[in-house]
Parts: sequence; C-alpha cells; structure tokens
Amino acid sequence: MTGINQQVKGFGVILFYCLSSLSLFMACNTKMNTEQQLKGINNTSINAPLTTTVDVKDGGSKKWIELNIFNNTDKEQVVENVSFNLDIDGKISKDAQIMMGSSDMGRLPTQIFNNKNKIDYHSKNFVMVKEGDKYLLAGLLSWNIFLPEFTIVDDNILVSAKGDGKIIPANKSIDFEKIVVLKGNNWATLLDEYGQLIYDENAKRKKKDDVVWKGWATWDYYVRDFTSKDVDDNIVALNELKTNANIIQLDGGWWPQRGDYDMTKEGYNMKEVVDNIVENGYSVGLHFDGFRGDIRSKVYKEHPEYFLKDFDGTTRVHTSIRGNGDTLACNFFDYSNPEARTYIQKMIKNMRDEWKVEYFKVDFMRFGLEPGVPYVKGTTPAERFKLGVTAIREAIGEENYFLGCSAVFGPTFGEIDGLRTGGDIFPTYKAVPERAVANLGNSYLHGNVLNADADYIILRESHEEDETITVDPHKHSDLNKAETIIWSKFSSLFGSSRIDSDKVGILGDDKKNILPSLFELPKMSKIIAVDTWEHYTNRHDAPQIVVSETDKKSYISIFNWGDQSQNYTIEGIQSGTAKPLFKTNNIDIQNGKLEVNIDSKDCLILELDKKENILEFINNLKYSTYYVM
Repeated sequence: MTGINQQVKGFGVILFYCLSSLSLFMACNTKMNTEQQLKGINNTSINAPLTTTVDVKDGGSKKWIELNIFNNTDKEQVVENVSFNLDIDGKISKDAQIMMGSSDMGRLPTQIFNNKNKIDYHSKNFVMVKEGDKYLLAGLLSWNIFLPEFTIVDDNILVSAKGDGKIIPANKSIDFEKIVVLKGNNWATLLDEYGQLIYDENAKRKKKDDVVWKGWATWDYYVRDFTSKDVDDNIVALNELKTNANIIQLDGGWWPQRGDYDMTKEGYNMKEVVDNIVENGYSVGLHFDGFRGDIRSKVYKEHPEYFLKDFDGTTRVHTSIRGNGDTLACNFFDYSNPEARTYIQKMIKNMRDEWKVEYFKVDFMRFGLEPGVPYVKGTTPAERFKLGVTAIREAIGEENYFLGCSAVFGPTFGEIDGLRTGGDIFPTYKAVPERAVANLGNSYLHGNVLNADADYIILRESHEEDETITVDPHKHSDLNKAETIIWSKFSSLFGSSRIDSDKVGILGDDKKNILPSLFELPKMSKIIAVDTWEHYTNRHDAPQIVVSETDKKSYISIFNWGDQSQNYTIEGIQSGTAKPLFKTNNIDIQNGKLEVNIDSKDCLILELDKKENILEFINNLKYSTYYVM
C-alpha cells in the first residue's frame, strides 16, 4: 500500500491587490521593444507613434488596472501589438506554482505547473501564482477590442495582445482591456471573487439561476444522421420512464447547408418534429452554427458580402473532413456588416416564432474570432464577435435560453445564459477524466457568471447500440457500465443540464432506472475541487474531491477516476452524518473525519446533514488518499 498525504491549509481573508492607493495617470511615449517603467505595469511596448497611460483605480471593494492607448497625431494609426509586465512587487520565485486558467471549451484546459519547470502555456482569462500559502490572481475583466494573453516570462506575468488591425482615429484614444489583480491566502475565494467581478463588469441581464434542463438530445447517438422518426421514437421511450424531463434538443444535421437556417434537409419537416415535441410537453432546443456558413449555401451564393474576406481578398474558407467522410467547406459570417447581423437575426426569429424554439445552442462560437479583412475597416475579431453575439442574443429574446458552445469564453460573457465548459464527450473512457479536468477547471464561472454545462449524459455500452447509430466511429461506445455511470453522475451534478444522448428505448433496464434519478440531482450553486493544486498537471489529471452546495445543502463528492480501488480520508467536516445519493445507508462522520473506500472508476456523492460555507470549509479540510493494492 502506498499513500499520498495532502492538506489544504488555513487561509485568511481575501485582499484585493491594489498597485497604488491613488489613481495614477502616467503618459509614456514608447516605441516597439522600448522598455518603460510605470507604476502598476512596466516594460510597456507598443508601436510608435502611439502612446500609453496607465490608470490604477481604487474603487473601494474593486481595484483594477487599465491601459489607455493614445493617438496624438493628425493621422489614423493602426495598433500592431501591445505588451507589458504586471508590477507585482518583485519576481515570481522558482518554487512558485502557476495555475493558467482555461479560456475556451477544452482546447486549452486549466493547467498547473512549477515555475522552475515552466511550460509554454497561456490564458485569456486568468493566471494564479501560489507562493507557499499566499496567492496572487491576475485576471481579465473585459474582452471588447483585444484578446490579451497572460504568460510567464522571466519570472514575470506578461500581458500581450495582437493589435488585430485596430485603427485609432487622429487625436483619439481607446482603452485596453481591464485587468484585476487580487491577493489573498484562500485560492478558492480569489477565484470565486474573480467570477463575481467578471459578472459585475459584463452583466447585461439577470442570471438564469433557477434553470435546470433535463431531457434528451440527438447528437451523441445519431450525430447528423437523425430522422424525424428517431426523434419521435426517443420521445416515446422517454415518456415511458415517467421522468420530469423538460427538453428535447435537436443538434446539427437538420439544415441543408450551414447558414441556410430557415430551411431543413430533404425529407425533414421541422414543423412536424417541433409540434410533436411541444405536444408531449417539452421545450424545443435547437443547435446551429452561429458564426459559420458554407460555400455551397444559398446565403453565400446570394450574399458573399456577408462573409469574412481573407487577406488576399478572397472569401476566407476552412475545409475539413467530418467523421462520416463528408467534406466541410466553411466560411465565416462577418458581423461587422450590419446586413449579416440582420440576416442571422431573421434566421433566429424564424426558429423562435415558427419552430417554437426556447433553447438555442449556438455552436462553434470561436470561429467568430477568425482573422481576416472585415467589412468595416479596422474592426477587430473581438469587436466583430461582440456585434454578432449581441445581435444573436437580441433575436433569441430575454425570455429564452442562450447556450454558448465551442467558445473562447471572455467575449461571450454578458450575452449568454449557459456555457459549455468542457469539450464534447465521447463514449470512450479516455475522454472522461479529460472532460472532468476541463469542466472543474472552469467551475468558478458556474453560479457567478452563468450556468456551466458539462455536456451530455452517456449511459450506453456497445450492446446498447443498433443499426440506427451514426456511421461516425468516434460515437461507437467502448465504455463499460461503471465508466458510463461515473461520467453521467459527474456531468449531471456539475452544471445546469442533465440531457441524455443515447437511444433511450434500447438502454438496459438498469440504465433506464438510473436516468430519472440523474434528472433529479440538485443543481449546485458553487462547485470547488478541493485537491486542485495536486492535479491539472496534464489534460487527463482530474481532481478527485469536490465540494459543492445549493442554497440549503452542502455536498462532498469523491471520484476515483483510476484503475485501482482507493481509500479516502477527509477531516474537518462539521456534519455528523452524510447521506449518499443513489444509495440507502447513511455514513457516519466520526469526530469530523470521513473514511471511505471507493472502487476503481466509481464515485460517491454525499449530502451533508449541516450546511457548510464551502469557501471557509475548504480552509479546514485535510485529506489523504491511499491506493488499495
């Protein structure tokens, strides 16, 4: 038997880090690669003849840094690139641990590394530095014009951004993106506060905290090959389970070509499908690619000006081969063109009004940031994206639900209600801990900024598939029962959706019995991986101990992702008993200590008998894990 002892130490009260007690305005005339020392930042670099000032504001409970960029000439100037170091009262030690926060759905998940063995990694959201039991977080609060990145260079936090062709008119100025720097001795509180600050800076609407989606979707079983009969059959099967499901979601494959979103593929009557969904008491969910079209589409042939130009003047196009062998030839909506915005709004309003859609899953949002030559000169990719996502939100309507998918997170904040925070699940176990890494690394967004969505429930094994499954081999299951259950419990617990994507009618009775209980899981308002700093060393290294809460209850969940049974000891719990979800017998907690054994690829979700403040709870917890040989 081998053991690994781990401890979360006590933390103090969060302190916002203010680089100055005054608001400072210091002008600097800097040329590219010319170093300039400023209060709050240093080594500022920007292309001449542009100049900069730094504004370090103290707003009481908020403190942030904002760089201002000036064009003091009589001609318009183009921003080429901007960079500077954050002044954090010295350099980062070689022994420090660095957390680079995820900034998209799964392409660059959260990663933790030692500064002595620094890796080439960046974040468009935040970086956190751990020095002993002290923490510093630097995070972006806006993504309006530029898409800055945090990196660690020469033991400094470097902030850098491409200019992306941004034009500053003569004798005008623009603001760089806002940055907050926080210090404290509770990393979880820092992340929680950072999430709240993101919402405060970007909020345009009230969060949909009370929404929980439960139901069925086409994608993971059928991909793009589903028929009207497939949808109807799964509605019948879901009805037979007598669940409290509230949504049927139609994923990609219903349109004839991307961009032609007021039409359906041959032989597919959308009106009949959605009428059947509504008549059975479900909301209609619909997926579409909101930022891409196709060169074969009707809209492109009639309106090529709606699409982004490449730097050689031709339409920018990406080609790729799909899992079923089809070729994609995608172009990209240029939402700096107001007519393109009007067009996508027309498509969405048709979905909303004629097809009764209430849940809009807008996918492949990262392609709204594609580089190219915009319709309106000088519009950056971030600005184009903002124009597009705002138009889409307006057409969806405040009463309906907007789920963002495959997004670079920052520019979506303030417009979307829900966010996919990890990559697509696949029915192979290698994907399961990888998706846990991605979703838990972004859990500070859930409840603070929006609703997180971990992706679909998948309960099927290979014998629970038939000839109607997609031809795409990536969706053919090689999961065993335990592997389907651990993923489905994880994805249901940590987010705002519990949507199954199997062929419900041919699932085994054991799976049909568990699906309603997954729908009934409580929606968590906060989710924190306790053993964060011992994990995230690679994209498969998922935390195992998670605390979470609703407004009335606190929970401890333990996930054994590995191939061996493990004993877990957790100390510092105030509750005397814990009620396991999905099991019958309560577990006693003796003198604040919980001791359990969990089999390989199994999990335990415990409802505590006392409500804990989980941010303070983390301060008091000690934990250890031991493999059982």
